[in-house]
Amino acid sequence: MNKFLQNPIVQVITIFLTGALIILGTNFVVSKVHEPQIIEKEIVREKIVTSLDCPKTYEAYLNLVSNGQVIKLASNLNSYAINSKFINSKTITLIRSGKSQIACGYLYINASVNNKKLDDKFDSIYINPQGFGGHILRTRGISFNPNITSLSEVLIPLNSISYLPNLPYNPNAQDYYVSDWVKLLNVGNRLSIDLALSTQNQKGVIEDISIAYKCWNPNTGEETTDCQLGITK
Repeated sequence: MNKFLQNPIVQVITIFLTGALIILGTNFVVSKVHEPQIIEKEIVREKIVTSLDCPKTYEAYLNLVSNGQVIKLASNLNSYAINSKFINSKTITLIRSGKSQIACGYLYINASVNNKKLDDKFDSIYINPQGFGGHILRTRGISFNPNITSLSEVLIPLNSISYLPNLPYNPNAQDYYVSDWVKLLNVGNRLSIDLALSTQNQKGVIEDISIAYKCWNPNTGEETTDCQLGITK
C-alpha cells in the first residue's frame, strides 16, 4: 500500500472527505426524488381545474340539468316589440348563495314565433345582466337539434356570451361584444337581468331561458355542490 495513504492523518482526512461526499450525494438524490413529486402535484391540480371546464356539448348541459344544477330565468313569456320598444319584458334578480363559486356553465334559450323558429335575420332574444348583455348572437352557440322547425334552441358557454347591445340585430355582425357571465355571477351575490324577445310578431314566446352551472372551490380547485342560484320574488 502507498505509504502516503498509510499516514494516520491522511487516513482521517480521507474518511472525513468520503463521509462528506456520501452525505452530499444523499441530499442530491433526495432532492431529485422529491422534485418529481412536487411536479406531479402541480399536474394533478391542473387536471382538477381542467376537469371543471364545461365541455361544449348538449349532453354535458343535460347532465347538469339532471343533477338539479340549473335555474330557470323565464318560461312561457309572451314577449315582442313595437317601434323598438319591448312589450311584456321581464326583469329578475338572480341570487347566488353558498360558500363556493360558479366554475362554468351554459345559457340555454328556447323560443318561438307563432310555433315556428325565430327569423334568423330579424328576431332576437334580449338578455341583459346589468349592462353586460343585449341581443344574443345565436350563431355563436353550440350546435344541436338542427332539424327542429317549431322552435329555436340555443346553447352558449356561460363564459363566452356574444351579443349586440342595441338594434339593429345582425346575426352575422363582425363588431360585437363578448362577456364572461361566470365572472359576473361571482362578483357579487345579486344580479339584475332584463329579459325580452325582439320580434314584431305578437305571438312571440320565450319558452325557456335557463342557466346550468357547476360549482367549485377556487382555493382547492375541487368541484363542489355548495353553490346555488335562485330568483327573488
